[in-house]
Amino acid sequence: MAAQSVVRVSILTIFRGVESVIQAWNKIETNVSGFLAKLKDEDLVRNVEFSFGPSEEYSMQLGELMHHAAIHGVHHRGQIALLLRLLGHAPGNFDILLYYAEKGGVSTK
Repeated sequence: MAAQSVVRVSILTIFRGVESVIQAWNKIETNVSGFLAKLKDEDLVRNVEFSFGPSEEYSMQLGELMHHAAIHGVHHRGQIALLLRLLGHAPGNFDILLYYAEKGGVSTK
């Protein structure tokens, strides 16, 4: 239980409640949507330089980086679910299939 208390304190210094999580997500979603709207096919093969620290520099195609980001996003979905639970809220079912079904008006019998 002590570890959970430490995590809870750390999270609550960043997010004061569910509303702050929603606000942060809305900002991220706006930025990502803007980036994707400007993207062209030829951008996907453009090399992007990045690093994980001062001595590790890499170059990779933007399309490969985006593929990584999509897969890595699954990890963060789990983290957000945990964060919501620590704040006392059940995240509900946020499976991507249900999201697409709801977005497309598909019945979820």
